[in-house]
Amino acid sequence: MSNITLGRVCTSTKPKELPVLGATGTTATVDYRSLIKELKNELQDKTRPSITYYLGYGDQANGKDNALKAAKAMIGKKTHRLNDSQGNYMLRGLTPDHTYTVVIGAKISYTDGKTGKIMLRYFQSDAVTTTGEDDSTKYQKAEYVPLDTSTYDSAGYNKYLISSSYSGATIWMNPTVTENSITVDWSSNSDESTVISPAKGQSNIQLMCVECENYDPVADRRQYGYQSNYGPNFREAMKKIESSPIKVKNGDTSYTFTDLKNNTT
Repeated sequence: MSNITLGRVCTSTKPKELPVLGATGTTATVDYRSLIKELKNELQDKTRPSITYYLGYGDQANGKDNALKAAKAMIGKKTHRLNDSQGNYMLRGLTPDHTYTVVIGAKISYTDGKTGKIMLRYFQSDAVTTTGEDDSTKYQKAEYVPLDTSTYDSAGYNKYLISSSYSGATIWMNPTVTENSITVDWSSNSDESTVISPAKGQSNIQLMCVECENYDPVADRRQYGYQSNYGPNFREAMKKIESSPIKVKNGDTSYTFTDLKNNTT
């Protein structure tokens, strides 16, 4: 395994505005789809890019500075990790007729040669104001219950995951897209000794492509297991690949999925 040297950790000095879809008396919904798209576009030419999103918020009742500190402290605790396939998040349990500072922190990492780069980017809104109506009975705030981190998702257990958001893979798939197709290319592996080949007992490499659906990652881990949990989209792909896989010849290094929906993940 090659050694990776971490570079400097940099933060954005001027946070970009975080879009807000709307608010009620005790909720506010932020939209971070454009932020995901912007960051992914910035990193598309980088090696092994990885982005993790966390949300924090603070009440401005004691001033904007204290609200911002509270929001960033919440991000530091990592209690509100966001799903990058979802694109929006509803805050609950807010106080009616109050103004909040809401911040999304993006931890970005990629490799530059043998050096690992880590950046922290913040996206912020200082004008999230709730209405005067107390609708807490309609939008109840879920009590936080710690996850049992010892459980395993049977669908992902003992499987090696390679994805565009996982920076630790020794095998790298480079996807290229058009309006209705995706081509995956596994010819340029970072480790020359590692080769993608058929699974034991198989003569072909088997592939599958499924449409991603939004889901609650915390609820999913509670139901299916914490470790080796790659989400319902992965489980759907595994289910289909076991019943009707797309097969490519051993030695092929790319494949194109065609006739896909436009503007769909």
